Amino acid sequence: MLPHPDSVEILETRDEAGNVNFTLYTHEEDTGIAIGKGGKTAHALRELLKVKAMQTGERVSLTIKPETEKENNSSQDSESHAKPVSILD
Repeated sequence: MLPHPDSVEILETRDEAGNVNFTLYTHEEDTGIAIGKGGKTAHALRELLKVKAMQTGERVSLTIKPETEKENNSSQDSESHAKPVSILD
């Protein structure tokens, strides 16, 4: 789906309220593709997360960012105990 699939990384964090936050980092050139025209791809991904969240009773969110923002916010990620997520499990 993305021209640079090896650059995709998903990090999962939980906030103080226990909400699950997923951040999808993509190659800078792929971010627009991951969001989709009019946000349709991002919306579809969020809907899938919502279905899973309803089954587990959790609240989830998804943010899509270019990998360059990950480097700039690495201290923030470590403070929130971010962990990588494998979509192949």
